[in-house]
Amino acid sequence: LLSVRPSERVRSGSWKHNGSDVLVWINKATDINNVYRGRIEFLFSNGSLLLKSVTASDSGEYSVTMNSFSDAVANATIILSVFEPISSVSIISNVSNTVKENDTVSLRCHVMGDWTEIIWLFNGILVNSKGRTTFSSGNAMLMIIHVDTSNTGNYRCIACSPVSEKASEPYSLKLDMTTTQSASCSSNEWKAAVVVLAVISIAELVGIAVLLFKVQKMSHSETQRYILPTVSGTISTPTYENFLPSVNDEKECGNQDQSNSNYTDLQISNISVYEQLESRDTASEQPLAFAKQDGMP
Repeated sequence: LLSVRPSERVRSGSWKHNGSDVLVWINKATDINNVYRGRIEFLFSNGSLLLKSVTASDSGEYSVTMNSFSDAVANATIILSVFEPISSVSIISNVSNTVKENDTVSLRCHVMGDWTEIIWLFNGILVNSKGRTTFSSGNAMLMIIHVDTSNTGNYRCIACSPVSEKASEPYSLKLDMTTTQSASCSSNEWKAAVVVLAVISIAELVGIAVLLFKVQKMSHSETQRYILPTVSGTISTPTYENFLPSVNDEKECGNQDQSNSNYTDLQISNISVYEQLESRDTASEQPLAFAKQDGMP
């Protein structure tokens, strides 16, 4: 019902829909557009218009013009929105409901009927656009980037309009655990291989260090040589003779303070005691000779 309340008695007027005539009246006479025949009812008492069996095509701008008996003119405009009731709601995905980890999933809320708002629920909790979850197409599209175990569960979308509301059946999103476990096992194998290689490398380095230490030690030992000088020539063994010194000798040996001295003199019978000694490195050096001098014991 498109209702109006004129301030004066109305003599004539007209109704238009998006600029096209719906009806024109003068006093008690009306002229109705054939498109609306049987679907409208005009109230002469106040000039209101009743539309019946409306469809989406009836949506739009309606304007009325009224002329009073005093020749005053008045205009009014109203916007009519007609919503088709929501008959069904479902979720359509770009992939199967079992996905691999780190995949991107797009869920579209497919609605049969007119809607003005769509909301999403995940395990019964309202879904907000944040992090890896984003909305598009007026919330009709839900996108989940880099899916992981925290995204698995039941999704629902609810379509609403001023005249109806309907929810979809749950859409269960699952994660392919086989792929996840395989990737985890592969990762563990790589870690184990890295550890083994590290241990082998350390052992090789230790072995090389020990080998280098031994080689260096052997080389140092070989360089420490002691060279004993050689003596050329021959050394004659001196001959010693024991004899009792004479009291009249110029040189007396022994302890003369004691009458019973047990010491006797030792006299070298050979004049030359030492032979020539020659250094190993300086062959040209003059030989050093020691000779017994007269008067020496």
